[in-house]
Amino acid sequence: MVLQYHRYRPDNQTMSESNSIDKIDMSDFDIEISSDEDEDFVTNSNIVGNMEGNPVSTARNTQHDKTEGEDDEIENTIVTEGLCLLNVLREGTSENMVCSSIQNFIDTSLNDLQNDWRGKIYLKVHIGDFKLHKTNIINHIGKAYRHQKTPTFYFCRETYPIAGGFKGNGFKKLVDDIQRASITTGGFQVTRSGTHRYKNDMKGSYILKCNRCQLYKGDISYNSTKQFRKLSFHNDRKNNRTGKETKHPRKGKTQLPLTRSHRCPFFMLLKFSKRGFHIINGRGNPMHKFHYKHGGHQDLIPGKLIEESSKKVIQDLANADASLGVIRNVQHHQTGRYFNRSTLFHIRGLCGVISHLEEDYKDCSSTDIMIKFLESRKYDYVMLIHCPQMSEIFQQARQIGVTQEPSVVVNFPHHEQGDADRFVTERRRTQNVGDNQQFMMGFAWTIPSEKVMFSLFPNVVYVDATMDTNSEGRPLLSLVGKDTCSKTFTILRVLLPNQQLWVFRWIFCVLLPKVYSNDLLSQIKIIVTDGDAQESSQIDNAIDLFFPQVKRVRCGWHIVHQGWNRLIGKPSYLHKKHIQQFKHFKTVCQSWIYSFMKFAYCETQDEYLLSKQLFFKYLESPRISGGAIKMVVLQVMAWFKNNVEVHENHYCFWKRKDTFHLGEYSNSSIEGTHNGMKYNAAKVGPSYSLHRTCAILTKNAERKEQERMSKHTKEFLSLRTYDKSQLYDKVIEYAKVSCENAEEESCKYECLKIKNFEWLVRRSLEKYPYEHLNEIPRFIRVRKVSYLDGKLICNCPTGKVWNLLCPHVIHVAKVCDRNYSFCQNDISCVWWKSYYEIGLQAIGTSALKVQLSNLFHILKRKHNTGISIPIQKISAVPIKTGRIPVEYQYNLESPKCVNYPNEVLKKNNDLGAGNMRLETNIDNGDTIQSESDEDEIYQIFDSYEQQHKVIEEDATNNSPIENPYAYLKSSFTEMTSLMKGNLSLNEIREVKDYMDGICNKIIRIKQNNKPKGKIVSSNVPFETKHKSHGTKYFGY
Repeated sequence: MVLQYHRYRPDNQTMSESNSIDKIDMSDFDIEISSDEDEDFVTNSNIVGNMEGNPVSTARNTQHDKTEGEDDEIENTIVTEGLCLLNVLREGTSENMVCSSIQNFIDTSLNDLQNDWRGKIYLKVHIGDFKLHKTNIINHIGKAYRHQKTPTFYFCRETYPIAGGFKGNGFKKLVDDIQRASITTGGFQVTRSGTHRYKNDMKGSYILKCNRCQLYKGDISYNSTKQFRKLSFHNDRKNNRTGKETKHPRKGKTQLPLTRSHRCPFFMLLKFSKRGFHIINGRGNPMHKFHYKHGGHQDLIPGKLIEESSKKVIQDLANADASLGVIRNVQHHQTGRYFNRSTLFHIRGLCGVISHLEEDYKDCSSTDIMIKFLESRKYDYVMLIHCPQMSEIFQQARQIGVTQEPSVVVNFPHHEQGDADRFVTERRRTQNVGDNQQFMMGFAWTIPSEKVMFSLFPNVVYVDATMDTNSEGRPLLSLVGKDTCSKTFTILRVLLPNQQLWVFRWIFCVLLPKVYSNDLLSQIKIIVTDGDAQESSQIDNAIDLFFPQVKRVRCGWHIVHQGWNRLIGKPSYLHKKHIQQFKHFKTVCQSWIYSFMKFAYCETQDEYLLSKQLFFKYLESPRISGGAIKMVVLQVMAWFKNNVEVHENHYCFWKRKDTFHLGEYSNSSIEGTHNGMKYNAAKVGPSYSLHRTCAILTKNAERKEQERMSKHTKEFLSLRTYDKSQLYDKVIEYAKVSCENAEEESCKYECLKIKNFEWLVRRSLEKYPYEHLNEIPRFIRVRKVSYLDGKLICNCPTGKVWNLLCPHVIHVAKVCDRNYSFCQNDISCVWWKSYYEIGLQAIGTSALKVQLSNLFHILKRKHNTGISIPIQKISAVPIKTGRIPVEYQYNLESPKCVNYPNEVLKKNNDLGAGNMRLETNIDNGDTIQSESDEDEIYQIFDSYEQQHKVIEEDATNNSPIENPYAYLKSSFTEMTSLMKGNLSLNEIREVKDYMDGICNKIIRIKQNNKPKGKIVSSNVPFETKHKSHGTKYFGY
């Protein structure tokens, strides 16, 4: 068996050229520059002034008339100055100073990128003769051609006829082509601005401007009482569903300037004569300002610029009842462009479809076609193959266009080697594989953009296998990551031969370290898996060998939800009247177990042990154990001890509270990825060949990447219109919401300065939301905020798990500085808009963006989340003298709860890490007896039970009932049986009129406004269903 590794290299690049990289002699910073930049690297620059905290100075050119190459000169100047920043990164410099210098340079460089830049619009024109020449028309705008009285070029009159002038179809087509070219190659978007007439000019001219010249005309007034839709990092789609809270408006955003002083100055003037349309020489301004230059297809093409041929295809597909996803895929295949769903709804959409592979491959095997498909796209892939000429297992790395490297023997343990050999022997014999044919056993591949995403967000990795994706019955293993926008991306796809132990050893111990560098693998913090024992054991082996810093997390959803359904389910022996009690009991049990895994519940081992002890006390309480569901309680006891508690080393949050992992505790994200893989518009299925499955998954990944680039470019360029301050415009939406919530919560805390650089922070119990408490313990904690290296840093998990600000550190910052306001440098750069945008565009682009990307990676590793406050303001806060108040005294080994009195915890706490009583008092397996019928903790459980019943009854009585027929059926049947032979027709009509009156009342409530139209339907539309019988995955 041979492991073949293929990586694309351009044909015109030799091995020696690709390896011509000079590394800087700084072991702490892995920055690489090409050899032709070495001299510029060490030149002096004002950036070194950052050692004293001075701002970075960069070269700016404010002239409006630059040649086309001057933009590159400006960027080269910035690059040269940025390279000198490494002088700051010398040994002995404090990490805070290093981070501050990098932050200042990044901010200044990004500001320079949006000032005084020139775009490109290439169109075919006539220059001096009748031949068409493709030229950049932007070069002819400005003062350079003002001395020429005649136009330097004309647009093709046949393509753009002058009939009708500025109102004719020819001019409309010309402007549309200019707008399309400005978006795809210019880095901006042109918009119409009407006609302009000079003196003695009867025809006048037409003005085209950058769309950033238009002032935003919406409402930007700030109202502190105005509410918007909520945002959640996990399962944010719940905020879009119908409900009371989702009635609030969305938060508006715009790419237009909010003030007149920030309008872009670019404009050009068009005119026409007998020879055709042309640009007026010497007029206009070719320079852009106050916004960034976007990259080609990343910006969304407006629906009005869609070609007529594409509109015809859209109409045909729409008439054939094709879904929006299919229409989008067809358009992407034909045009290579991505369009958002709002455009799709307007003209029935654009995107891409999976086409059939070329007929040239019809005589090849499915594996051969798959390889040719990936090589045609120049993507890396890895194969595990068996060669009959070799008697051992080999690993061989190959690159496209590079000489094949020598083979390397791969050794499995003895028992696994036997399984692998038997698999090869049996399969080759049953499939009649010839001695001259290689035998493909495993196949893995990825695309470049996914490797870039993994380099940006390597902290969390989900691992799961799924079936029914190909006709060979191969399991498809996916390694998936998640970014800070809570969106998943695939790291690696592997088609497995089976799910035996040796296969997973190949993946995690051989394949993964080959595809990705050890430096990148060392940045993984957690790996989330389901219950596959073979997979988990080999992941543990790989962790020991390659990334010992990783913590393996057992999926909480598989443990709790799937485990309950498999071993407990819904007992059939329960009476109907006890179903509601069972549902509440199930909710409490599952939520309690989830609290062991989730952020902000159990942060220490002692808190976990106490919460677990209280959970068993809850199960032993007389109301639960002595009621109608006592047999269910016994099942839950056994299930927890045998199927849940055994995994506590891999699900407890307190074991991973010091790692940056975004609070993940389940692999639901990868389950959703696999579900979408099988049920989206371009899905895979069990009847698909390997090459078709590979092509579909690859093209879906390409479209997903375009969608990601488009969304984040718009986010990067947009300004928030719903926020008065612009403090959060440089960070992504979730970071803004999280820090705003933390700032709002900070007013509910109190602090005490106990040392020169140390505070104790506690939450005021008077401001605690007691109405949201239930049986699950919520712990009282005292946080410690310290002033280290110029920053306020809290010891709570928020700064480490999320790399965001917590309310404790914000409260201390406001005590030290009343005028404190949020700064993006207070949080990790992974939450910055620029980190995402620069990281996605750095590969294969300018040297400046590559350098910024490298600096971002250094900053990500070195930066500590905290608030920078001058030491003078820290020292101005007085220190508390005397004894520390009781409310600030906190012992980690003796946790306290808000919803349980301390006396009760002490009375029932025969704890300690080694003294936890997990046995239950079971009398002959029949009932569970409590130690004391008068135990106060049982009374607390009873009070929460009664509180739940009151809330449930109120919700039931006041909310609309889902099935009124079932509720009224028995009474209605009884009423009609009593009416039979006892009431006259007039008396029955009175009952009918009463029922009709109720119907009319409901209709009047639903139909508030007068219906529109000439003919109105007799019935009123109510809530529409999103699916009908048997069409679960149809629709939009």
